[in-house]
Amino acid sequence: MTRRQERVNALVQRLAADFLQSAIRIENVLVSVLAAEVSKDLKRAKIFVSVLPETREKEIIDLLKNLKKNFRAYLAKNLKIKYL
Repeated sequence: MTRRQERVNALVQRLAADFLQSAIRIENVLVSVLAAEVSKDLKRAKIFVSVLPETREKEIIDLLKNLKKNFRAYLAKNLKIKYL
């Protein structure tokens, strides 16, 4: 993995955490962003999350799937990188 990919991974991870903090307002649930993996061409990303308590994991994952478009828009607005 190149240094640039590592830096973009860290940036996407931080932006995902910021987005989740503002988008998910459910009491007694902790959602943590563990990692982000961006493809070599920087067009796809996988975000790994942890949900506590685990009994509400399916509910939160379904919510995250519904927020996918909003997250893409948030990334487009806040992710400032140059395409090489």
